[in-house]
Amino acid sequence: MYKLEYYTRPNGAQPVAEWLDRLDRQKSAVITAKIFKLQQAGLELIKTEMLKGIKGISGLYELRGGQCRVLVYYDKGSDGFVMLHGFLKKKAREPHEIDEGVRLLREYLANR
Repeated sequence: MYKLEYYTRPNGAQPVAEWLDRLDRQKSAVITAKIFKLQQAGLELIKTEMLKGIKGISGLYELRGGQCRVLVYYDKGSDGFVMLHGFLKKKAREPHEIDEGVRLLREYLANR
């Protein structure tokens, strides 16, 4: 079993937890089930369509569940995942969402 952590920003905000709270029940159930599978199987999910690496960013992955996406960082030091940013997939916004996840990853790495 892998460790899962919601990234907590220096101001106390937890972007993924707050995003999950705003989702409707159906979408929340889908992505929560995927998060549970990530906790169980970890990087083995790379063999599926459920977990995809973000090109050019070592350790950053996109967890997929329907329209929902969660950017997670595999932290080798803790042998677990840090959930950084959640969003709904919309092609026009995807580059912005990835950039936000990278920004949060840099913040996480700088503050640990």
